Formats: sequence, C-alpha cells, structure tokens
Amino acid sequence: MDDFTKGYIQTALWTEHGKKSEFLDADYGVDDIDADTLSKMEADCKKFQQDHKTVLRQAYKQYQPTDEYTVEWCAGSDFWYTRNHHGVGFLDRKIGKVIAEVLSHGADSCGEYHLFDDDGIIVGE
Repeated sequence: MDDFTKGYIQTALWTEHGKKSEFLDADYGVDDIDADTLSKMEADCKKFQQDHKTVLRQAYKQYQPTDEYTVEWCAGSDFWYTRNHHGVGFLDRKIGKVIAEVLSHGADSCGEYHLFDDDGIIVGE
C-alpha cells in the first residue's frame, strides 16, 4: 500500500465515529476494515492519483513533510478530508491556489464516503 493510500485510510479511521469510542481508530485498524471496503478505498486512491498525477507532482514540491508523515501521506489525508467536507484539506495547504483548487474539485467530484463499525468490522458507504 502506498503512502497516499495509508494517509487516506488512517485519516478515515481517525475522523469517523465508532460505537465503542468517539473515533474508530481508538478500537480499530486497517486489518479491521472489510475486504470490499478496503478494496474500494484503495481503488478510489489509485484513481484519484492517476487522474491528478501531474497536479499531485506539482503539489508534492510545495507540501512541507514532517518527521512523521511523507508528502504523499499528507495528500492522501487531504483527499479524505476534502471529499468528506471536513473543513480542512487541499485548500488549507500552501501548495498554490490553482493546484489546491484543482485537487479540491477532483476530491469533491468523488463524492462523500464514510466508514462505520458493524459488529466489529469496518464497512463503508
């Protein structure tokens, strides 16, 4: 799994609410995601990266990596935030207005996608 997809999935678990705890990542990890849901998430990340390859390459030059996260991981996280209207995402990065707008529009066009826990298995819709 590439860093973009890891960032996307880890952010999804961190932001979605669970039955046991406030957020899914308190009780679950990637291994708890239903196989079909995980495949959908990976496919969404792959398609987004393919569709926006050139713009993402430009964005990666502007992102500020941290000791903990790569620029690709951060972009995957921003993809999750933006497509689900969390109020943060590509437009909050200092990656250039046009680049941020193109990536935001692309994420918005993917539609929202949410996770929930269903008897100990994470599924998406």
